[in-house]
Amino acid sequence: GAEDSISKEFLEEVNPQVAVICCKEKNKYQTVYAKYDGSAAESANSAKDAYAELFDFFERRIEVLQGHLDLLEAGMENVFGADAKNTLLSRQSAIVQEEIRNYTQAADMYDAMAKQYWDKLSPKWQGKVTNGAVDIELIDNEDLNDNLSGYTEWANKAQDCRVELEGLNAELRQIELNKFNNIVDDYTNQFDLLGQGIENIDAQIGLIEEKGEIVPESFYRQQQSLYNQQLSTLEAQRAAMENQLESVIGTVKQGSAEWLEMVGAIDEVKGQITECKT
Repeated sequence: GAEDSISKEFLEEVNPQVAVICCKEKNKYQTVYAKYDGSAAESANSAKDAYAELFDFFERRIEVLQGHLDLLEAGMENVFGADAKNTLLSRQSAIVQEEIRNYTQAADMYDAMAKQYWDKLSPKWQGKVTNGAVDIELIDNEDLNDNLSGYTEWANKAQDCRVELEGLNAELRQIELNKFNNIVDDYTNQFDLLGQGIENIDAQIGLIEEKGEIVPESFYRQQQSLYNQQLSTLEAQRAAMENQLESVIGTVKQGSAEWLEMVGAIDEVKGQITECKT
């Protein structure tokens, strides 16, 4: 039989109440699947009833997960700074990964049900289905009609799950990109504040020079200190960005739009570091 795994990461990341609900749903799922798994000799209608119950489970599970995901997304408006934002994003990531497992399991279930009907079709009719040359409404044979309808129904459900999976995988990549960009934003703010300090000292130096007075060395030392802090900020930013990029290996594929955006941002910071050193 299949297993409904609730990952350690999911249990650690999300609200415990959601984890408890999903664990309860997990037990229901295992019970229903066991019912189906032991009914191989039963009629197709009995198997279909078991799968309908499974479908209710998957729908309920998604509803619970999506509800909590919506709460986390709303909570993003009330947190500030990369650390706080990325904590919420990590929780969102855990929920999306759980949704991915849910839809993957559902697709497998629906594929198995579709195969039961598929196996009852002759090679001739299997070929027609594959080529899209079947109009079920024009078929008078009741058994053939039922098998074609059953296969179409469950195959479509499996395909719907795969469409959802494509969207969820894209959402997961976007979450990782958002975490990366939050890190960039934090360090950029720090760098810009230091730059503002440098500009303020420049303005003061300009005023002193306009008066024909000698600029104290302390002004230049302060300015150099700020330049050094900018360089340190950029080096810390590069390290944090590289660590974040490394952490998403397996989630964000090399060469994807998200991966290229991250690599491009790191290269920009490396260029800034070179400029600061010259």
